[in-house]
Amino acid sequence: MSFATLLTSELIAIGPPWRTFTSTIDGLVDLMVAANMLPAIRREDVRQAVTLREAEGSTPVSEIAIGVPHARVGGL
Repeated sequence: MSFATLLTSELIAIGPPWRTFTSTIDGLVDLMVAANMLPAIRREDVRQAVTLREAEGSTPVSEIAIGVPHARVGGL
């Protein structure tokens, strides 16, 4: 399944209130839980995985001022 088919309006945050790295990751993971794209029980696993992945190197798309934080999480 391609990334584009999974990207729905519920998962896009335009002008979110998040101002820190941690609150942004939490907010994005919460969007996934609210959209039933992620079981709530996996919230912390995903948050930790994304935090560790982003510590290796940030994943912004500077040309269009967006971020694409991501990680591989077993079982998802």
